[in-house]
Amino acid sequence: ISKFENNNNLAIHVLRVDEESQMVLPCRMSDYKDRYQIVLLLITEGEKQHYALVRSLSRLTNDRSKHTAAAFVCVNCLHRFDTNDGLQNHILLCAKYSEQKIVYPDPDDKDELYVK
Repeated sequence: ISKFENNNNLAIHVLRVDEESQMVLPCRMSDYKDRYQIVLLLITEGEKQHYALVRSLSRLTNDRSKHTAAAFVCVNCLHRFDTNDGLQNHILLCAKYSEQKIVYPDPDDKDELYVK
């Protein structure tokens, strides 16, 4: 993918679906933030692998929120924003780090401390 990125002046990001949680997670993030962004979804079935083009991150991550309108999604951590300004402010901080996964505590787990 790196060679294809460099030969075509692109930034290619790869996402995958975690088999256990069925959540979409970042798999490979491009180092190039100033190039045309392409997002691929890696689909794995046994030993077979296939890449699919993601046309809308908003639709792909729609199950993460009760908010059903289109959203602006950070490709690095897949966090959703209501406005493009919110996303742009977030990207300034998020781009400093490698791909991330947001994990929320289980509300049914009584052993963890919760602040209300």
